[in-house]
Amino acid sequence: MDTGPYVNQTLFAHAGIEMPTGETTWEEWTGLTMQVAEAACTAYAIGITVLLARHVG
Repeated sequence: MDTGPYVNQTLFAHAGIEMPTGETTWEEWTGLTMQVAEAACTAYAIGITVLLARHVG
């Protein structure tokens, strides 16, 4: 199962906020994306998805 965030790097750049590197907590991600969303006047700067794949062999 693949899980992870989809991040709009362009919004981060336009907001002047650097993309986090290394080990970043979900709380830190939340704070950063809220700053980005406010600066970019958008509702969302990150999305989370869970992709389920089943391979039959």
